[in-house]
Amino acid sequence: MTRPNSDLLYEGQNRHFTSFSGYNLTATHINKAVTNTASKTVGLGSDGDDLTGKLMHRDEDGLIVTVQDEGYVELPCGMASSPAINDRVVVDGAGGVRTTAVGHTGGRPKIVDISKFATSAIVGVLQE
Repeated sequence: MTRPNSDLLYEGQNRHFTSFSGYNLTATHINKAVTNTASKTVGLGSDGDDLTGKLMHRDEDGLIVTVQDEGYVELPCGMASSPAINDRVVVDGAGGVRTTAVGHTGGRPKIVDISKFATSAIVGVLQE
């Protein structure tokens, strides 16, 4: 999926990284949404879990992962959740995000940019 051209790109601004145990993640999970699944551990989690951040790197042994846990990130979002600017997001359990229940707008992490495609979207999310 190619992101359409945009005059403004937020990805990576105000970023902060934290290392976690990620023994349950593979190289195919890079650039996916993750959540805390245990003490000092992240994984894809379950639908509706809080967003910890975007998986950025996995060491060659598969034990330590680096997660961008602050700043702007771009993550996949299914169109079924009807993403809108300022909606809050949670993980969908499959490496993407979805919007929370109706009425949960504002706060962080929130959608600040949307690139829509036929069946999915890439959303820019601001997390703090």
